[in-house]
Amino acid sequence: MGIFGAIAASKALSLGVGSVGAIVVGVIGAIGGGMLRDVILNRPISILQVGTLYAVAAAAGSGVLILLVHVGTPVPIAGIVSAAVTAMVRVAAVAFGWSFPEQRALRGRRAREATIR
Repeated sequence: MGIFGAIAASKALSLGVGSVGAIVVGVIGAIGGGMLRDVILNRPISILQVGTLYAVAAAAGSGVLILLVHVGTPVPIAGIVSAAVTAMVRVAAVAFGWSFPEQRALRGRRAREATIR
C-alpha cells in the first residue's frame, strides 16, 4: 500500500500537480494498490471495513513524501520513507486498535431538530 501511494504521489509531483493534488493522487493510488492486493490474495477489501485508518495512513505517507521532496530529499529516499510511514501508521492502527467511530443513526438528531422547530 505504501509503495503504491509513494509512486502515485511522486508521479503526480513530476507532472506538475500541486501538493494537495499529489496527496489526493497518492491516497487514491495507495487505496487502489491495497484493493488490488486484497483481491489477488482473496481477502476482504480492507478499505471497506468500518472505522479503519486506511486512507489516513495513505495520506500520512503521501504527505511525508511531498514534504521531503519539497525540502530537497531525493525522490527514491522520500519514497522509501513515505512507504515506511504508511506501513507504520497502518500497522500501529491495527496493533493498537485505532479506528474511527462507527456511523450512528440520525433518527435521534432529526427527532430533536423537529421538536425545536
